[in-house]
Amino acid sequence: MIIFSVWLVEKVGRRNGLIWGAFIGSIPMWYIGGYVMRADPAAAAAQGDMNRDGWGYLAMGKCRTFSKQS
Repeated sequence: MIIFSVWLVEKVGRRNGLIWGAFIGSIPMWYIGGYVMRADPAAAAAQGDMNRDGWGYLAMGKCRTFSKQS
């Protein structure tokens, strides 16, 4: 893995690698932000509606995937 990482950095470059890595890493965060803005889970929980749909499970999975990348 270290050899691959060094090869990738030398091939792509540090700056481009950081820019693309930040962009790819931000995609799940954009999805989560859009989901929270549209679904408003805090207001639904205040009303007592604790049902989750498939999109909510997808957002939770993206949180888990995003947190395991480091």
